[in-house]
Amino acid sequence: MKKCCDRSVFAPLAIEMRGLSSDEVLDRLWREGLIDTAALERRAIRREVMRRVRSGETKCRAMDAVAARFGCSYEKVRAEIYRKQN
Repeated sequence: MKKCCDRSVFAPLAIEMRGLSSDEVLDRLWREGLIDTAALERRAIRREVMRRVRSGETKCRAMDAVAARFGCSYEKVRAEIYRKQN
């Protein structure tokens, strides 16, 4: 997907956030609805499955454990793991 704007749209936000700690910035972005929670969940699922696979679990077992941990279906985890990454 092509982005519709460049990084200049971040300038006003950067000025507003200047001087805040990382936690304060995240909290503010969260409250203002500027964090894509679905993307965060997908990233967390992928990272946890890959972490488990690197530690020796089979991919199927890792996906099953991650589904249980995140309270979602195995199919959701599987779809995320095998989804084409752009």
